[in-house]
Amino acid sequence: MKNINIFDRYKCIFIDSAILIALFAFLLSYFHPSLILSQNIPTGGDMASHYYPAQYLKDVLLRKGRIVGWLQGNYAGFPLFQVYFPCPFLFIVLLSYMIPMQIAFKIVAILGIFSLPFCVYSTLRLMNYKFPIPILGALFALPFLFMEANSMWGGNIPSTLAGEFSFGIGLSLSILFLGFFYRGIENRRGIIGNGILLFFIGFNHAYTLIFSVLTSAFFLITLEDFVYKLKYLLKVYLIAFLLISFWAIPLVANMAYTTNFNIVWKMDSFFEVVPVILIPFAGISVAGSIAHGYLWITKREPTDLRLWYLWFGIFVSMFFYFSANKIGVVDIRFLPFVQVLLMVIAAVGFSRGVQYVKLSWMIPIIVAPLIFLWVSKEVAYIPQWIAWNFTGFESKEFWPQFGKINQYLKGTENDPRVVYEHAPEHNAIGTTRAFESLPLFSGRSTLEGLYMQSTITSPFVFYIQSEISKVASAPLPDYTYTSLNLKEGIKHLKMFNVKDFIVISDVVKSAIRQLPEFQLKASFSPYEIYELTTNDNHYVTPLPYEPVLCITNNWKKLFFEWFKDSRVNGVHLVLYNKKTCSQKATDSLPFRHTIHDDNLKNIPRIPIDTRGAYVKELVKDDEVLIETNWIDKPLLVKISYHKNWKVIGAREIYQVSPSFMLIYPQSKYVRLYFGYGISDYLGRGLSILGIIIIGISLYSRKIWYRLPLLSYIIKGIHTAETVFYETGFFRVLRKNRTKILTGVLSLFLILFLCMVFLQKKDPQKLYNDGLKYFDQKKYAQAKRNFSTILKDFPYVSAAADANYYYAICFFKENDYQKTIDIFQSLIERYKDSNWVPESYYHIGLCKARLGDISCARSTYAYLITNYSVTVWANYAKDRLQELKTDDQ
Repeated sequence: MKNINIFDRYKCIFIDSAILIALFAFLLSYFHPSLILSQNIPTGGDMASHYYPAQYLKDVLLRKGRIVGWLQGNYAGFPLFQVYFPCPFLFIVLLSYMIPMQIAFKIVAILGIFSLPFCVYSTLRLMNYKFPIPILGALFALPFLFMEANSMWGGNIPSTLAGEFSFGIGLSLSILFLGFFYRGIENRRGIIGNGILLFFIGFNHAYTLIFSVLTSAFFLITLEDFVYKLKYLLKVYLIAFLLISFWAIPLVANMAYTTNFNIVWKMDSFFEVVPVILIPFAGISVAGSIAHGYLWITKREPTDLRLWYLWFGIFVSMFFYFSANKIGVVDIRFLPFVQVLLMVIAAVGFSRGVQYVKLSWMIPIIVAPLIFLWVSKEVAYIPQWIAWNFTGFESKEFWPQFGKINQYLKGTENDPRVVYEHAPEHNAIGTTRAFESLPLFSGRSTLEGLYMQSTITSPFVFYIQSEISKVASAPLPDYTYTSLNLKEGIKHLKMFNVKDFIVISDVVKSAIRQLPEFQLKASFSPYEIYELTTNDNHYVTPLPYEPVLCITNNWKKLFFEWFKDSRVNGVHLVLYNKKTCSQKATDSLPFRHTIHDDNLKNIPRIPIDTRGAYVKELVKDDEVLIETNWIDKPLLVKISYHKNWKVIGAREIYQVSPSFMLIYPQSKYVRLYFGYGISDYLGRGLSILGIIIIGISLYSRKIWYRLPLLSYIIKGIHTAETVFYETGFFRVLRKNRTKILTGVLSLFLILFLCMVFLQKKDPQKLYNDGLKYFDQKKYAQAKRNFSTILKDFPYVSAAADANYYYAICFFKENDYQKTIDIFQSLIERYKDSNWVPESYYHIGLCKARLGDISCARSTYAYLITNYSVTVWANYAKDRLQELKTDDQ
């Protein structure tokens, strides 16, 4: 009887504990410990490319007392962890001092997955929801985790396996923050704890920080204890801001030296946002909230502020989803918050729906196995992907070849760079991005890397990729790309000091064998390694022509156009900002010639006699040592420019096209090193201040009043608060809070609708919708979207794509003359686009169908001659053969 009484008393705790253990076991049944605890380097998607930064952080950066530091291995060098989020990697390194690095990496990589159900459970308890709501919330998190509808949005298992584990950890912490913040507001405590938690959220991912900050602002809308809540929020935000300042302030200060990446995701169906596995729970959340709203309106029960708090988080997420492209962020990153919160709200709605059922304490016991069965039924590819990732590089088909390639290329960052053809066949090594880890396995630097937003060099790297690959990834929406063209690519490879070229496709192998500049050096089937014999193999070289000062407001666009134009890119452009430029300032610079903005055609070409020039360099992790006799003459340093680079032995470091550094030595020995800027020192100072404030607060609150300056500030705040409360303005606020709240919510609704409307005018949204119409064979609507882009947004990256599909719409409608006209305009407008060969092919088809056989033949012949390595040249050969057959 005693045991039964204990069970009756603690049955909720027993049930919660048992189900949480079952949840953990269910996850472990997919992430088998034998996979997680095996010592291999994980693969799959972006996952593999995260390992090298973690190893570099441990072996190089932390030993120099740095978290953010220079990495030479990718993108001609970039500041590692300046833009991407260091927190998970620091945790990996910390664990690696106790367990092997590979295992530490895997544990942290799946941390967000395993922690989400427990964070949901904790949040619902912190928000004072009673049993069984918290445990149902934990269970309902499983469908979100196992959702296979996307693998790039973040939070779910496929996204984590693709490499988005930083977002997953941040998502779990942000859900936990909702509960702690609610409890803190209600109990008037926890400011420091919530501030620290908010810091860790931001240190894991920026999107989760945005969500957490704006969702917590919900409490300002209620107007109850407005001043107290405002002060509470500001204190929490201030603590988080101070703690993260050492990283965030340099990030913001150096945003000019990053590359924008704000794609608009193409949505084909509502079921991408709410797939089948989530539909029952989304339905419960909506139905339950409507029922609660009805009961509140009819005054049958009081409103549940907690429920509106969760819905406000959904509203904030949707608002940013629709406005993301306008503020330069990725829209789909905000949808996981919507999906998770729908699961959380569903737990509330479901529990209220069954609250009058007898023996309701058994509901979780019944629901748990149903959830496990539902999830297992909907899962398809996740088990295979888990096994693929966590059996590591070492188990993959091409691992022997990959190992031999790395052994052949063995070297250091001082050796010339290695480039490789982008190809889906690399997945046989473990991921299509396998060769991004060349610095880890071979010690040699390569061009491509994972963190493409972290540097100004990535647009040029991916343009080179499109020149030397059969299939290009073309990931940056603000930039254009070309098709396979090794002749043009050679000049760019030399510009980036590339010596070795790894090739896999037959198309590129065939093309490269026709060029005497390349020599086959090694073969590890199906890979071949070629050496670019005409490269000088130096990172520091004298310029053959005098550099030209370039005064512009849009240097990124101008330098990219310069890079693509082989007629002018032999003369390097030196950046000087138009906003800060004066005639007196330009006169003091060592440049005799100046151009303005888009005046690329008039670049003077003045040779420099480099005979007798002696330059010897040694490239290290974060410094370049130069010995030279080239005093007061221009030396090009083929490493990415960043304003934190410092120089000894030269007057200044200049930013020069495409994204490199230029110096004029003043002594025989020159040293360039990656140092600290003002923003670094400011950020560190503020973070130290934050730690001091936390320490003092934890030690004694009264000590604040013993510090003269702080005591005056605190007294001032209290005085302002008293005055504010006593003003007629605040009394009006309290008296009319319902009307004001309605007005505020209406304003938010108007802003939301404006963002939805503005998104319809966004070129990427227009393009995505145009593709949707095209796939549905609604060519009239598709043409309207594509023509709008060409008319209103002719210079965006999607414009060339829109031009192509605009022409194809007319081709599908058998309007061949219009098709020819539009394809010819594409060739004229976007002459370096990868659509050009296909445009010539379709022009040939249209000419033939219009009966102009002679023009069709000449078009095919031109395509075969000038784009011989493309698949469209092969198709053109087939069409020519058909025309010959018809003649016979």
